[in-house]
Amino acid sequence: MGTHFLRSTLVKGDTVPTSFTGTAADVLKQYPNSPYTAFLVTTQDQVESYAQHCARLFDGLDILVAADTSVATVDGSTSCQHVQNKIRTGVKLAVSACRANQEPQTDPLSIMVTVLIDNRLEARCNWDVVAHAAPFTQTSPADPVKVAVVAPPRCLPQVKHTNWVTSRQQYAGLVPASAAEGILGSQKGELLEGFVSNLFIVQNSDHGLVVRTALKGVLAGTKQNQVLAACKALNIQIECKAPMRTERHLWKEAFLTNAVRGLRPISSISCPSNNAVGWEPWECQLPVHGSQTVYSRVQKHLTTTTRLESV
Repeated sequence: MGTHFLRSTLVKGDTVPTSFTGTAADVLKQYPNSPYTAFLVTTQDQVESYAQHCARLFDGLDILVAADTSVATVDGSTSCQHVQNKIRTGVKLAVSACRANQEPQTDPLSIMVTVLIDNRLEARCNWDVVAHAAPFTQTSPADPVKVAVVAPPRCLPQVKHTNWVTSRQQYAGLVPASAAEGILGSQKGELLEGFVSNLFIVQNSDHGLVVRTALKGVLAGTKQNQVLAACKALNIQIECKAPMRTERHLWKEAFLTNAVRGLRPISSISCPSNNAVGWEPWECQLPVHGSQTVYSRVQKHLTTTTRLESV
């Protein structure tokens, strides 16, 4: 049997970490209209793109506060150093407490951390940070997954916010049991992004193979940015626009990117008849093997170039 932790850990503000039996989603639903981010902490307590995750929190908070017409102004700076310190302290406390719950004489596991800034109206100006830490066991990155287009675009896609965690539940039942994640599609026929991942599709074009991923109308991801940089370094053609359902006959391969789960190759993209986008049903099977696929080349490049930052 593999190593496991007894429970997850929750830190609210500067309080002592407490054991928590729920999931990260359960925590996020308790703090509506709040920005959050999630990342993986390695066994050496290091994180990919930690500064980007913090910047995402502050950018998201600024946008959410500005979009709230219920108040004219909000006192306090969303970029104060003390809030950044709260984030780092909360993450450290949650991770340390989670590791302390590990069974003795076992190797440490990676930990998934979800952290939010409390933007509820009654909590504003304090900008308390809530951090949730839980054990995470990564499946083999080579394991292909199926995805299904089932939902329309999200509201306020430029922000990773807790309201999406609640609103996407209405579409969860539309995702086939065989699919790992739902995909959002537009009335224009665009495949935008996954429920919690960014989508990349490799397709034929007049200039050879090209990699497509949406940047408009989606939440830009830290791992998505890494893949775009890798493609540039590898001289792989990139088009930063959404793949189109009408061009699926040109598709050669596809993969998802996520800060926690990394890159996952896609073996099938489908659109079930019960989708909420209004598309006709279809399915596209995709190859996932080979050392020369874009997925494999990018994955290899990231393995050797990704930099980690200490928590």
